[in-house]
Amino acid sequence: MMAVSTTTIVVLLIGLVKFLFMQFADVFILKLSALPELSTPNTSYKNLLEGLFLNSIGISSYEGDVCHQSPLLIFLLQYFTLLPEFCINIFYILTDCYIAIILSKTAELKFKASKEIQHEKNHNFSSLFIAVFYLCNPYTAAIPLIKSTAIFEYAALASTIYSAMLDNFTLSALWLSTSCFLSFYSIVFVPAFALLISKKTSNIWAVIKFICLFALILALYYGVTIILSKTAELKFKASKEIQHEQNHNFSSTFIAVFYLCNPYTAAISLIKSTAIFEYAALASTIYSAMLDNFTLSALWLSTSCFLSFYSIVFVPAFALLISKKTSNIWAVIKFICLFALILALYYGVNLQIQYLSISLLVTGSILSLCFWDLWINLGTGNANFFYAASLVYNLGMIFFICDLGAAKLRCNIDMAYPKAKDRIIYQK
Repeated sequence: MMAVSTTTIVVLLIGLVKFLFMQFADVFILKLSALPELSTPNTSYKNLLEGLFLNSIGISSYEGDVCHQSPLLIFLLQYFTLLPEFCINIFYILTDCYIAIILSKTAELKFKASKEIQHEKNHNFSSLFIAVFYLCNPYTAAIPLIKSTAIFEYAALASTIYSAMLDNFTLSALWLSTSCFLSFYSIVFVPAFALLISKKTSNIWAVIKFICLFALILALYYGVTIILSKTAELKFKASKEIQHEQNHNFSSTFIAVFYLCNPYTAAISLIKSTAIFEYAALASTIYSAMLDNFTLSALWLSTSCFLSFYSIVFVPAFALLISKKTSNIWAVIKFICLFALILALYYGVNLQIQYLSISLLVTGSILSLCFWDLWINLGTGNANFFYAASLVYNLGMIFFICDLGAAKLRCNIDMAYPKAKDRIIYQK
């Protein structure tokens, strides 16, 4: 029979005290859960309950814009809604005890590898001290009491460290990708674990294998989630009934007649203004975006910008439209890159700093979407983050507009003076 270590017994006793506190100190725990230092919209137990309730009645957990927890947590904790409340309390306490035991075992591995540890007594005391320090630390002690979902991220991170110390880098990549899927902030630990693996193995291929495996597992997590969410969306759309079809037809007819009879737009075609082709390209861009054909939308928008450079002001609007329709940052990045590439092909080799401008545009777009989510949805950021990202985007737009303006002038000169093509032009 395997003997239970002293560390495990002490950890379980502290866990029992926490469980009793959760059962009989509701008022104090309610005050703790109201502290913003402990509970955020991304980790709040109340928000999790909202998502679990919506999921139990057949509605998407994210329909009300209240639940921000990972779909993995929704899937794991949905079964606890059928059980008494003390069952989920026990689950949180066991997760907390698991973290303490894993940290103590990690400390043991570290102390065994150190040449300074000579006495077994000191070794046991050190690992026990680390477990007790984690359980009794004011912040980490409050996390399971208020049932913050951050505890599952911490459990995955502790398992990642322990697996790396055991040289099991495959399991370490699995745990780290799970932690990143629960909370994307954990991705900042990827370079640290890569350096740890490099130090332990002195093999660059082991580091590359770890990073590739981590990216693959994380992509599988998100891939399965996207497939399930898209399936649910199609199901919800199919269940909606189409009403007032006659009013719908009247509205579309009214819009067409309003455009044709508007004094300004009616005069555009009468005077044979070339602006009508720009408007046609913009209308095609909007229609393609509404059909979710973002490749064709990028083609039409770049055509409109080539016809009239003022159309470039619509790029952020279409990027936000695609972000709202898909909730996918990669679709926005693909749209902006494709738009910039097609426009660069229109202007040919006359662009000079396209790499710098396109890089700033893509970086600004990524940061804007991330910081907007942190500011508005999660509530963990502020407006300064989004403002800084908008500065990056606007800087890229300034470079791109100046470069395209110079390329446009060069195209006009080449068409007016074919013999001067490919020659250097000096301005007096």
